[in-house]
Amino acid sequence: MTTTYPSTPSVRSTMVKLFLDLCPHAVELYERQDEDREVYAAGTAAHDIVHAIGLYPDAPAEEVARIVCKRLIAKGRRGADAEGPLPVDSVFRGRDMVVRWLDGGGLVRPHESVRFEVGIGLRLEDDGRWTVVGYSDPTAKFRIRPDAVWAEHFHDADSHGLGIVTRDYKSGWNAGQEMCESLQMRAQAVAVARAYKMFTGMRPDFIRRQIVSLRTGQMWEADTWLDASGERTLERWSRDIMDTVDAIRGGTRDARVGAHCLGCKYVMMCEAAKESAQVGDLEAMAREYITAKARAAALRKLLKAATVEDSIELDGSMVGYDTKPVVDIVDDAHVSLWNAWVKRCGVELPGAANQVGRSLLLAADLGKTQLRKIAKALFPGREDVEKRERWLASEIFAKKKTKKFDIWRKK
Repeated sequence: MTTTYPSTPSVRSTMVKLFLDLCPHAVELYERQDEDREVYAAGTAAHDIVHAIGLYPDAPAEEVARIVCKRLIAKGRRGADAEGPLPVDSVFRGRDMVVRWLDGGGLVRPHESVRFEVGIGLRLEDDGRWTVVGYSDPTAKFRIRPDAVWAEHFHDADSHGLGIVTRDYKSGWNAGQEMCESLQMRAQAVAVARAYKMFTGMRPDFIRRQIVSLRTGQMWEADTWLDASGERTLERWSRDIMDTVDAIRGGTRDARVGAHCLGCKYVMMCEAAKESAQVGDLEAMAREYITAKARAAALRKLLKAATVEDSIELDGSMVGYDTKPVVDIVDDAHVSLWNAWVKRCGVELPGAANQVGRSLLLAADLGKTQLRKIAKALFPGREDVEKRERWLASEIFAKKKTKKFDIWRKK
């Protein structure tokens, strides 16, 4: 039987993330505070440590981390996400994650104006507009606290103008560019755009959504320009957020069991998950996965030898070799790149200097990502995107076909 549960008058971004990434029942368990703290404890500790280091930039980072660890172990978290003491091993794993990130060049304070975990409340008016209110305001329909926000004037290859950056730290291994387009990050963009006066006295030219992985040190970002098109985009995202909020507040809280349950911190409290065969013995699943990978590698080696002449045809599929179109770097890309760069700088160089420059680029063995970044510097304007792509397609990259062993749909 489907049931509808009462809900709080406002919805937090954490609840939206649980609703989208896991299932409606995870929101119910979140509100009841039934959870397995072992699952996310390392990430929780890492976030608290980064936050504290940002608040006390003049103190030694290791000492700040030590103080936070002692508090989490003895008393737990304080504030909006208050909870009891966290597992000792998990807390220290979170600390080690942050220390490695810092040692790798991670910056907790990327700009002097950065503010941490600024709470923003949004009230939906009768005419559909959003009004910024206090985070704890009882009239707020949606509440969000970005990890870090700052306003900055950018003058680089991609951006020219005042931008507000909203940054989210990720402790999971699944962080990537696609997270910039998650509803959580879109919600942050909408919130800081509407509340821009909290961060700058000028209306920003764009909002930058930024994901930082504490695991790998990588960073991904995406911009939304606040022109007419960008404002329409924000309006659409606003409606998406409110539709999701309405589903959380007034919809069902039934469990949806699936692979996502394995990464849910409420899985041990969820009866539906316990009863499902999809959520079984993790150690047994890991052993089966290792065995399956080994068997797949052995079979691949045998089948590659067996299909040198012809593929093996099955019902609707075939196993063997086929050609796949790929984009590759042309042999003389370094020459075109150097010539374009010299022309862009507007200088005349003697023949020997040109030869040295081309040789250096050849030795650097630049990959596709690096070449695209250099192309952005050569053609920096948003109006130059088409020109940039034409130059890459004619001077730097070439399409060709290459053989690949795989499973193919039968032609």
